[in-house]
Amino acid sequence: ADPPEVRSFQQSGRGLVSPRKMAVGAEVFRDTPLVAIQNLFSQRLTPCCLGCMAPVGSFRQLLQRILRNASQTLESDFPSVNDELLSQPTKRIAWPCPTPGCKMLFCSEACRERELQRGAHRLLCVELVDLPRLRKWAQFKALARQHHENLLLAAMAFAWAICQVKYHQMPLCR
Repeated sequence: ADPPEVRSFQQSGRGLVSPRKMAVGAEVFRDTPLVAIQNLFSQRLTPCCLGCMAPVGSFRQLLQRILRNASQTLESDFPSVNDELLSQPTKRIAWPCPTPGCKMLFCSEACRERELQRGAHRLLCVELVDLPRLRKWAQFKALARQHHENLLLAAMAFAWAICQVKYHQMPLCR
């Protein structure tokens, strides 16, 4: 298959252009992010796996959490909702981080172990046991949430890169 070309467009800037016709809905590009964060408002509504961002918990739990944020409940505000629908099993139970006090969740044991071994969470949680450093990290997170959550994304990217060099033989220069 011919690779896409990078072209410049006066109205919209640079973009990728396929050298051949593609079907509507065809997958053009697939990639996995090195790090990702869920914004604070989204966390309040739907807990997601720290490793892959998949929602965790049962459909009933997710719906109850969303309604609770709107000061409503399934039982009192939506009594006719079908229990059969709400009791559908989910593949994504919540696997908590094993570090005491950490509230991060994972969608599976494999996702949790991958993040605890190879991901930013290894440095920003598992190995952050020194109380003064733990307090500094908590202060940084509070500052980032107050001013700009992308600071957290940058911190996670740095932690991921450090973890790759320190533990997984990634060379400093690529």
